[in-house]
Amino acid sequence: MKSRPYRAQFMAYVLAMMADNIEHVISYWVVFQKFHSPALAGFAVLSHWLPFLFFSVAVGGLADRFDPRRIIQCGMLLFIVASAGWGVFFITDTLEMWHAMLLLVIHG
Repeated sequence: MKSRPYRAQFMAYVLAMMADNIEHVISYWVVFQKFHSPALAGFAVLSHWLPFLFFSVAVGGLADRFDPRRIIQCGMLLFIVASAGWGVFFITDTLEMWHAMLLLVIHG
């Protein structure tokens, strides 16, 4: 923690993960309140964890070939797109089930 750039990166990561957890709670709650679908709740969990299980080895191989920071930045860009999508659909109250499923897959 003595390195200034590391502290900045660490704090950015902590804030991003906190935002991710908050986004999960809000999006899952709103999706359940709108659709009352236990199947969609199950899809939300599966679409979040299955990509990790299926693609972690392949992404590890990418991290050996490319700068891991760029891979993390690409992942964060997908997270930003998904969060912005949730925000737009929640504010406009135009969320449909296929929108929710697409955003859950992008976020996963």
